[in-house]
Amino acid sequence: VRVMGEPTDAPPSAPRRNALNLAADPFPTKFAVAKVDDDIACQRMIDRAFATSAAVKTLMGAMERAGCAVNRAFFSCEHCEQDCQGGYDRDRGVILCQQHMQNSASLIESTMVHELIHAFDDCRAHVEWTDLKHHACTEIRAANLSSDCAFSHELMRGNFNMRAQQQKCVRRRAELSVAMNPSSKGSRDVKEAVSSVWLQCYKDKAPFDSVSTSAEPALPSSAPQV
Repeated sequence: VRVMGEPTDAPPSAPRRNALNLAADPFPTKFAVAKVDDDIACQRMIDRAFATSAAVKTLMGAMERAGCAVNRAFFSCEHCEQDCQGGYDRDRGVILCQQHMQNSASLIESTMVHELIHAFDDCRAHVEWTDLKHHACTEIRAANLSSDCAFSHELMRGNFNMRAQQQKCVRRRAELSVAMNPSSKGSRDVKEAVSSVWLQCYKDKAPFDSVSTSAEPALPSSAPQV
């Protein structure tokens, strides 16, 4: 899920809907004002990203090759109860929270890419969402491989680092996301989970590199064998 609340350091409360219970990711800009609750506008922006986004096409192609083909029906717009932009649900697909999309095609695309990375990881690695290490790994990858940590987004959040900007952003946002997991018992749990899988998951760029999508994913060794 992509939730609002950055740049506060306090973790957001756990979401109330199972469909948006998998992953939390902070709102990309604290300066956002306008909100869209028009389902038609949301659907049109999904159509645009579906037709034109190279990242969306890459992820959908990778999911098909991994045996989890999806189509336009995988994406839906809803009025969400939580302060979030969207989420991935294993049974329902990618859910976009139309009232938080700001009538922004780029925001829709970014959210779609983030959630598709979760879907791709779930397809190839059978993610156990109650395992904080599994959750941390896919959140690290989603923050790193989507535009979540783009330099312009970080500037608008008031975050600027001369060194390791990307790494600091990815770690921060992964920790905020894992803090939403009901299995988390506090900030120490969250930080330990993110740190324990950081190296292997941060360097895993699939499917945006030459590594075959059928290769072993960089989830922790406790990943279930199916």
